[in-house]
Amino acid sequence: MKNYRDALTRFLATDFGGGSEQRTEEADTALRQDIHKVIESDTKYFNLCVGILVVLFLGAVALVLFNLGHPVNITAIFSATGLSFAFLLKQIIGLWREKSHAEVAYSLAMKLPPEDLKAVISILLAGGK
Repeated sequence: MKNYRDALTRFLATDFGGGSEQRTEEADTALRQDIHKVIESDTKYFNLCVGILVVLFLGAVALVLFNLGHPVNITAIFSATGLSFAFLLKQIIGLWREKSHAEVAYSLAMKLPPEDLKAVISILLAGGK
């Protein structure tokens, strides 16, 4: 599963049998499983990005301490870590956003009555419009 939008799209594409709006238990279970996989995956990658960020920061501190007498090297270190920090923070924010959206969709899938879930998921996919 690539992301939560794929999970929601897959659920909406499910054949509900003869054009009926009646959901099947299999579709509900598949939706919950797909969203749960997305949440687990995003959590894993989020933690990985935070770990890399911490290692990068500690490495930069160590390199700066070893190069206190060489301002050109310190400039290069700050340039490299600044770009890396910006990229990692962008990734972390994206993962956090997707994880939050997936958790909301998972909660809705668990609590909404069958007749409302399909409409709500359609709205989530449309971006709340």
